[in-house]
Amino acid sequence: MKKSLLRLIIFSILPLLVLGYAVCFLSKHSDDFYRRFTSPQQNSFILGSSRAALMDPAAIDSILHSKYPNTAMYNYSFTWAHSPYGPKYLESIEKKIKPETKDGVFIVTVEPTALMVDKKKPDSPEFYVENDKSVAKTSMVAVNPNIEYLFESYEPSITNELNKKILPPKNIVGIPAILDNGRYYVKIIKRRLRKSRRFPTKEI
Repeated sequence: MKKSLLRLIIFSILPLLVLGYAVCFLSKHSDDFYRRFTSPQQNSFILGSSRAALMDPAAIDSILHSKYPNTAMYNYSFTWAHSPYGPKYLESIEKKIKPETKDGVFIVTVEPTALMVDKKKPDSPEFYVENDKSVAKTSMVAVNPNIEYLFESYEPSITNELNKKILPPKNIVGIPAILDNGRYYVKIIKRRLRKSRRFPTKEI
């Protein structure tokens, strides 16, 4: 019995170490929403869906700091399906705000997709599209690592980012990422086009 337990412990250590490293690696390299749920609570926000997610908080900070030196904008926008303006998004925002915030600045973007509802269903929160998405399901929005999000909402395997590091995917055009200030950013990969050699044709 003791030998069996010892073997079980020995063979469990390596997978647990790999899993632990994958979670730590994921927090820095994930291209999903994970980083927005692991960053600290904030005092000022850009809110909305995917169009707002592209807004740069740093550019806005450079304008606001002369009047609001203590603000630091954070982009807490997701997609039309994850963060339309319903109760679940509001609850998530309230959890993300620092309790001591007094002079917060909130930029609320408005676009049709953030306000629309399914006309085939009643306009009631129980039927809203975001109810089964990560913004609604994640109760802890400022913990790192966020185990709840990884098991409840992260769609790829937990080792997915680590696997891509070991075996990089081919023909990548761009690498999406969530920056430290919450902005959605796509790094364009430059590819050199190989010139084809032209050989002179021979007439027979």
